[in-house]
Amino acid sequence: MRDEYYEALMKGYLSEVGSTLTETEKQHLFYAGKFMIYMQGIRFLTDYLNGDVYYPIKYPEHNYNRAKNQFTLLEALINKEPRLQAIIDKCLAS
Repeated sequence: MRDEYYEALMKGYLSEVGSTLTETEKQHLFYAGKFMIYMQGIRFLTDYLNGDVYYPIKYPEHNYNRAKNQFTLLEALINKEPRLQAIIDKCLAS
């Protein structure tokens, strides 16, 4: 999780939709990112447990590994939450 990439992502996203977001949506922007990563991890894990019927795989534990990657990303995001929330706040103030 690179701060400069996260900042570029937030700047680009908010430059396009920032004026249409409600105050509640702005307050929960970081949470929304965490939730999307969590949801995708659950989807990969569920597909793996259901026999890989939705997402195409290239090897037997492909979706399991995808799920682990999503949860690793989520953990990294949570560990940097104060810094990343500060980036969001800065972008919203611009």
